[in-house]
Formats: sequence, C-alpha cells, structure tokens
Amino acid sequence: MEIKSISDIPGAFFYPLKEWAEASSTNWNIFVGIPMVLLLVAAIAYIRLIKTIGEPDERTNQYHKHWAYVVLITILVCDIIFPKEYLVMQFFVYKYALAVLAGDIYFYIQHNKDFS
Repeated sequence: MEIKSISDIPGAFFYPLKEWAEASSTNWNIFVGIPMVLLLVAAIAYIRLIKTIGEPDERTNQYHKHWAYVVLITILVCDIIFPKEYLVMQFFVYKYALAVLAGDIYFYIQHNKDFS
C-alpha cells in the first residue's frame, strides 16, 4: 500500500493485518473471534465491578462518569488510528472491546485506590 498523505498511514499500518486475515478462513476466524471474546470478558468484568461497588450513590456515580469518559476517549483514539477503507465492521468490534476494557481497567484501579 502506497502512502500519499498523512491520513494514509493508519491504512498502510493495518494493511498487512488485512492480508493475513484474508489469507485463510482460520485466520479470519481468529481475527474476528479475539475481539468478541475480549468484549465478552470486558462486559463480564464491568458487571462484576458494578456489583462490587454496591448501590448507586454519589460515590458510584463518579465511578460511572469517569468510566464513560475513559471509554469515550478510547473510542475517539481508535477512530483516529483504525483504517476506514477496509474491515470497518471488524475494527468496530475491536474499537469497542478495547474501549470497554480500558474503562474496566480504570474502574478497577480507581476502586482499589479508594478502598486501600
């Protein structure tokens, strides 16, 4: 893939991944399966963290607001980084899996900080 402008850099960076994923059906299943498992694990972790902090109040509302902020920032960064020419839906799943996982990591660290 030829780079003609700065906006072509993410596309050129992920192009070998596209070629690898399209080389065989096993590679494709791995490429699609990893973010699905990651999203499932992140969703389960979020539910577990919600149950750990207890009933909604002023303290837990702050957790949720900061979690949403971290998720939003991660989605914006992924929108900038991931290519928009090919494998759009697959990178969409990666984007949201990474965003929820980043929010969960923040949630876990903040919760441990507050209760240590």
